[in-house]
Amino acid sequence: MNPTLYNAVMEGKLDVLCQYTDDQLHAEATHNRNTVLHVAAQFGHLQCVEKILEASPSLLTFVNVKGETPLHIAAREGYSDIVCTIIERARKLEQDSESGRGATSKEILRATNVDKDAALHMAVRNCHFELSKYLEVVILLTKEDAEFEYPANDAEETPLYLAAEQGQQGVDVLSTLLLSTCKSPAYGPGGRTALHMATLKDFTGESTRKLLDWKVDLINEADPYEWTPLHYAAYIGNVAAITVLLETNNSMAYIAKADKEDGNTAFHIAAAHGHVDVMKMLLSYSLDCWEIVNFKGQNVLHMAVDTERELVGRIIDNNAQDNIAKCKKTRRDEKEMRRRTEEATTKKNNEEADGMAKMGESHIIVAALIATITFTAAYAIPGGYDGNQGRDQGMAVLLRRAAFKAFAITNTIAVASSVSSLLLYIAGGFLLVKSGKVNPLANVYLYGFILTLISLVAMMLAFISASFAVLAHSVALPIAMCTISCAPLLLLLFPFAYCCANKFKQRHMHA
Repeated sequence: MNPTLYNAVMEGKLDVLCQYTDDQLHAEATHNRNTVLHVAAQFGHLQCVEKILEASPSLLTFVNVKGETPLHIAAREGYSDIVCTIIERARKLEQDSESGRGATSKEILRATNVDKDAALHMAVRNCHFELSKYLEVVILLTKEDAEFEYPANDAEETPLYLAAEQGQQGVDVLSTLLLSTCKSPAYGPGGRTALHMATLKDFTGESTRKLLDWKVDLINEADPYEWTPLHYAAYIGNVAAITVLLETNNSMAYIAKADKEDGNTAFHIAAAHGHVDVMKMLLSYSLDCWEIVNFKGQNVLHMAVDTERELVGRIIDNNAQDNIAKCKKTRRDEKEMRRRTEEATTKKNNEEADGMAKMGESHIIVAALIATITFTAAYAIPGGYDGNQGRDQGMAVLLRRAAFKAFAITNTIAVASSVSSLLLYIAGGFLLVKSGKVNPLANVYLYGFILTLISLVAMMLAFISASFAVLAHSVALPIAMCTISCAPLLLLLFPFAYCCANKFKQRHMHA
């Protein structure tokens, strides 16, 4: 936009403005696409607005980058005279239109910006700056388009919800919206209603009363967390709103939050936050509401103990201090019982850990012996080495016999299993030191024990295979040695392993 024109409109210099033609006014716009009419409305120069509309009435429908018409700007700034002038010009433009369209003025009033805010949204939202001038704007807008039901904007805010959000300063605006035939829905963001917001913001109770006079069913509406307006008022300590709500329906004091978290009533909430006046008001309308328990089985006295709000007991009755003392004793007994249980559990875990550590030490000795024996057997092989000159010098004498091959394989299995079990037992010791938990240690020791058994069986099979290799020409002797060697494995080792494995599993399940 031409800087001279912009400054003239901003300062209200009508003589400079008159120098521009209709086409020039159409062509001039700021970086944000504000026309001269936007600028005049923003700075509140009525005469400039009238002159611009007289020269170029079509600028009424022009929008800037935010989708705002000049009416949006005037409503946001609270200039009721400019809003009135724009409405009258829009109405006249509608009458003079050769196309016969009858929606021109309505379209301007109902137009929304990129945030889906109509001019009424903007006027209501800013009423806390200077109530009187914004109230006039609200009256003009609602009177001109009374039958329109203003939808929520992108933030899910309706004009009625925004008025409730202004608290005490929005009471008159709220009255204007309710007394007019404006059909603004009462719902707002997060599933809350205008009544929820009124209980949070207006501590005079007037907004709450006006909303209930308009639509009494709002008292039963809950947000997604099952908080009713009474819960909100109890949370914030709004005694005036509590009074109005209970005068309307005192049974609301018995309604608990239906969520799965706690199921507290308004009295629970007030007690938890120490709002004494709210509790007194609730009791004056519902004497026994303090007896209701939440989903945790707690009444208000329990919450008084948990939050150390002893004033709660004094409010309820003369015997409440005795009840609170009993609740405190019960809580102390419960804490002492939990402490003793934890100590017993810790002691038991320590004993089990010590027992496992000792068992691990004995298993380490066994695994180390097996590893030593089998490692030695790999070099002191049955039959010895071939010392004659030739291709087979240094090779095992019995290399080509099947029994010798079985010895080599089973001996290797014994070495690998025993060394692996040793590594597991060492890792289990580090695990016990680091975490102090028995359950992971039991699993490690179980696998180590299984590997130790495997190495023991493999060692016996290696012994039997070596016996067959060196005593191949005597059939009876190797068979006798095999029978004698297998007997302990069959009679003792496998039943013992089965019992130990079951014991480890049971301990793991109980842990």
